[in-house]
Order: sequence, then C-alpha cells, then structure tokens
Amino acid sequence: MSGMAPVAIGYAAGGSPTDLYQQCQVIEEYARAEGIALAQIVTDDHDALTLHQVAESARHHGARLVLVPATAQLAEARRGIAEVLAPDGATCVVIGQPVDKPAPTTEP
Repeated sequence: MSGMAPVAIGYAAGGSPTDLYQQCQVIEEYARAEGIALAQIVTDDHDALTLHQVAESARHHGARLVLVPATAQLAEARRGIAEVLAPDGATCVVIGQPVDKPAPTTEP
C-alpha cells in the first residue's frame, strides 16, 4: 500500500495570458511527474498577491508544497515565501530555469 501523495498548490503570474498558460502547464507537468496532488493553481494576473495570501491559499488546501515556476516573479522571493510557509510545515519549490538565465554548468 502506497502513501498518500503530497498536496500542493501552484502559483502562476505573468504579463500575458500566454505566460500564465505556460506557467500553469509547467506546474501541472511537474506535479504529474512527481506524483503530487495539485489542489489549485493560484493565478496572479497582475503579480499583486502577497506572500501571506499565497501562504493562506496553501493553508486552506492543507498543501505542504507551493510550486512556483522559475519564470514567475515570486520565484525571486523564495526565501521570503519559505519563511512565511515554514510555520505551517510547508515549503516552496521553484520549478525549472528562467528563460533568460542559462542553466548552471559544471566544469569536468
């Protein structure tokens, strides 16, 4: 018998409907691949939600993970959101690499 899948919410924010759609796709694909139960994707059309509002959504759903695409502005505030989520035992997972930043490389 396998354990229950961890519950997560996603967070998507973008300047255009295409950006939001692509971020939602990234979140859904990640959750599916990792066996995560995705309760909701919070879409922030104007990038105006506060960290506390995102944390409240996670709390409402009993989510232990907040999935944030690297292309979302909130990804840059990862440390801040981690502090807000920690009292509820939740954590932030930044997914993927921003389009304008290359992936880190390692020297052989």
